[in-house]
Amino acid sequence: MFVTLFILHLHLALGLVQIPLFPEHVIRQRNRRLDGETSAAEEEGHATQVDALYQGYGTHYVDLWCGTPPQRQTVILNTGGPGTAFPCSDCHDCGIDYHVDNYFQEENSISFRQVSCDECFLGTKSSDDPSKQCYCQFGVSYMEGSSWRAKESLDHCYIGGLHNRPISVDDGGHDDLDPEHAVAFAFDLLFGCQTSITGLFIEQLADGILGMDNSDKSFWHQMYEAHMMEEEKFSLCYSRQPHVNRSGTESGAMTLGGTDDRLHLTPMVFTFHDEDWGRSYGVLIRKVYLREGGGGDSINSTDPSLKIIQVDVSEEALNQGPVIIESGTTDTYLTSKLAEPFQQAWKSVTGSAYNNRAVYLSYEQIQKLPTIILQLQGAIELNKEVGDPNKVVSLAGNLDPEHPYDVLLALPPTHYMELSEATGAYYARFNMEEPPQSGSLLGANAIMGHDVLFDAKNHRVGWAESHCDYTHLVEKEGFAPSGNVPPNFSPVAAPVNPLSPVTAPTKEKKQYPAQTGGESSNATCGAFCKLLWIFVAGFVASVFVIRQGKFGILTERVRRLTGGSEYQHMFPNEYSTGHELELHEASRYT
Repeated sequence: MFVTLFILHLHLALGLVQIPLFPEHVIRQRNRRLDGETSAAEEEGHATQVDALYQGYGTHYVDLWCGTPPQRQTVILNTGGPGTAFPCSDCHDCGIDYHVDNYFQEENSISFRQVSCDECFLGTKSSDDPSKQCYCQFGVSYMEGSSWRAKESLDHCYIGGLHNRPISVDDGGHDDLDPEHAVAFAFDLLFGCQTSITGLFIEQLADGILGMDNSDKSFWHQMYEAHMMEEEKFSLCYSRQPHVNRSGTESGAMTLGGTDDRLHLTPMVFTFHDEDWGRSYGVLIRKVYLREGGGGDSINSTDPSLKIIQVDVSEEALNQGPVIIESGTTDTYLTSKLAEPFQQAWKSVTGSAYNNRAVYLSYEQIQKLPTIILQLQGAIELNKEVGDPNKVVSLAGNLDPEHPYDVLLALPPTHYMELSEATGAYYARFNMEEPPQSGSLLGANAIMGHDVLFDAKNHRVGWAESHCDYTHLVEKEGFAPSGNVPPNFSPVAAPVNPLSPVTAPTKEKKQYPAQTGGESSNATCGAFCKLLWIFVAGFVASVFVIRQGKFGILTERVRRLTGGSEYQHMFPNEYSTGHELELHEASRYT
């Protein structure tokens, strides 16, 4: 104690600055605890990991790092199916000219294993003939003609983390937002090594698909069974950016193990997920409305004087078939029984007809189109706990006095209208052509602008309006974004000879602000040893200049320089899907 006080007084006397031994985000966490504050993960005790999502051609994808050493594969999030799969080395003409990454090279991973025929979990035996090579095969065919086939495989994988650099060693963090903590949640994943793909899977930006439905074959359930998630739940938060960059455009967040309310603009409200929907996540639509244009993206209109018109369609007609949430489907598809009354309501509001053909409008004109509002049957008791339905945004309240605890879901025109850069035209992506018995789909444009909680165990779906701005939140909490690293950095780790022993790669040397009057310190151990030396000797050998008050010995971050961290709005001369591919059918099971 005496020595510590001596050092403190010596620091003050010499005008020295003491260097923290912990990253800035750890210091912030400790300060919050001292002030009686906690993070959302600490309060709720179930959020495990928050990862960046990226925008593809109408879909959203996430980084999946598999193998030893890790290789990146980008995968579309698909709540409508169980299988995780991506192209491997045996896959020929599998979109290498279109996809973000090269094929997964299983021979470069010492932890890769092809599942034997006596332990098939995802698929079935390829042959019962003992003279032929046997493997576990599975695949999916889709209504619009796309398909894929794969061999069941096993490898060590983690999701999220840094976008352009594999992580081999956990940074020891505890915040669910920390990108460099992602490797701590790695586990042995059963997935499909694709041997063939057809249709839209060839030309999509992402490499493969991540199964997130409510089944024991899904990614999240395998992660839970591997004890890497405490709770059987996850959240998806989609935003839309004006440009799609092939190298990666951050456009949302995924939370595994629960939800993180630092993403939320409104309280989370709930709908029930009925077990009758099986492995899918479903809702019941009670009513449909149109709100006059110009009220913004939220259910809470910026102009209270705008009229809301109810579409004259029965609840029975809206739910004649199941209504399923499909995150891998670009568009929203509702029953054909809605088409005629919706058309009448649309014409009464706009004076023109609604259609899915090309329309040439300015961005300002698009904003003046009606907002579509879906009233979903709410979880009454859960929503009563949230608060007064007339004060809680996203609850029906006085809009439907008989069902005040129902959930209101806003689809503003900036979400259901999509601009084609190729033609300069907008296309409506809210479709009403489904045969009644086949059901309806709420696609990516319906859940966009919300953090949506999929809580399988408690049979509920949560809804909170959100900016879904992962980059800004990560920077605000003291982390560097998961994105850019120095140019020409390969997203695939260097191959390892499968016959050679493997040594875990060490972390790069830490980079520090420039020092004045001395040599730079460049390693964590060096800083620790120097502090130990100070403790014993009682004096400090160098003076450090701290720039902008942001410094930590364990930081090795690269600041993202692509357009800043603030939420970007769309403008007609900037917005581009980058491609005319439509993946809205590519996750529909036959």
